Amino acid sequence: MVRLMCIELIFDLMNNIKASTSDQIVGGTLLIISLVVFVYYTTWALILPLLDTTNSLHEYFPDRVWAVRVPVILLVIGGSLIGVFVASVLNKSKKKK
Repeated sequence: MVRLMCIELIFDLMNNIKASTSDQIVGGTLLIISLVVFVYYTTWALILPLLDTTNSLHEYFPDRVWAVRVPVILLVIGGSLIGVFVASVLNKSKKKK
């Protein structure tokens, strides 16, 4: 009973929140881009190894080794950017004191 009331409350809150048209366009665009990247990468990393190398689908994708290298490179760059941001915030907070 309590669980049902919580779910109804969440749906009521979600219905009261209205996003502007530009926010909906940006959100929809990001959702479509994410979906395309997910399908492309999933096909590249999980489905392509199961197909023969003579299959014409292999022409549309880079070598499989890059299916591992690209996420590793992106994680290293992303982690470095987060580290630089945290370090700069900590540095600025020390200067204020």
